[in-house]
Amino acid sequence: MEIPQVNLTIEGAVEPISKWNTYAKTLLYWTYEGVDYSIDGTGGEDCVNFLGLGQRLIETFFACGLACLAMYVAYPRLKLPQALAEDRNSKMKRFLSVLLTLTFGVELGYKLATKQFIWIFNPCHLETIAQIFLLAAPSNKYVTTVFRLHMYAFHGATLAMLLPVTNTRLLPFETEVYYVQHILMLLVPYFLMRERGPYLTEPISDIWWPLMALGILYFWHFGPLHYIAYLSQVNLNNMLCPAISDPFYGPRYRWWAMGHQVLMIPLHAKVYTYVANLLLPSSTQDSHRGRGDSLGSNGHAKMN
Repeated sequence: MEIPQVNLTIEGAVEPISKWNTYAKTLLYWTYEGVDYSIDGTGGEDCVNFLGLGQRLIETFFACGLACLAMYVAYPRLKLPQALAEDRNSKMKRFLSVLLTLTFGVELGYKLATKQFIWIFNPCHLETIAQIFLLAAPSNKYVTTVFRLHMYAFHGATLAMLLPVTNTRLLPFETEVYYVQHILMLLVPYFLMRERGPYLTEPISDIWWPLMALGILYFWHFGPLHYIAYLSQVNLNNMLCPAISDPFYGPRYRWWAMGHQVLMIPLHAKVYTYVANLLLPSSTQDSHRGRGDSLGSNGHAKMN
């Protein structure tokens, strides 16, 4: 009996992927048609070709695999408080909620006006969305979960203030909005901690929340963010090529980043938490010391 032949050529396997990429690029085009690739570090073909496809795939699979392992190990060990008090919902909290929402709205307006909405996928903008949620959401353990994870994601605001990138901001007050947004990102966690309620950080010695956050951040960067950047040729958070000021500039810059971010992300959050606790009123310090974190009966963090 004649055995039917199956087409296993590379072309046959790649064609559906190529079609999907074309659909995705068409869907995304309106978000990046205004990007000026002539500006160093913004993107373009040279940026995409900075690393070979083989190296990109190896780094992506390694980072995503490491991220999944980190999340798998950390999740069963996450602890949450047994009970949460209602937050004070102070005037300062409401003021920050309005101010951050307005600032972010103006920033989105700039992105739409310049046809560069794709930058919304950068971590700082996603972190701003998380902070707006934290300022508006009622007290519950889901808010505590988001708050603790977000503490390990806003280190980008510190870097943005120390090493600002404003050469692409040409509209009136666009640079000023950049600074206002990142200053607010650095202030919001402290004022949330003053509110008490669900805004409780884990003990300084806890390593599982930072490990979980690292897993999420690595998976986002080397998975969805990298894919969107590759399709659009926009250098989202330097996933395609290194910044011109990167001290580890070269073909191994992403390996270096995977290494130093393992140290920087937890260190930034722990130092911020330690300093913020020193500045909190004594009554608030007591509530943060008495967190009462506990594991659920199944070993998982109790989320309800």
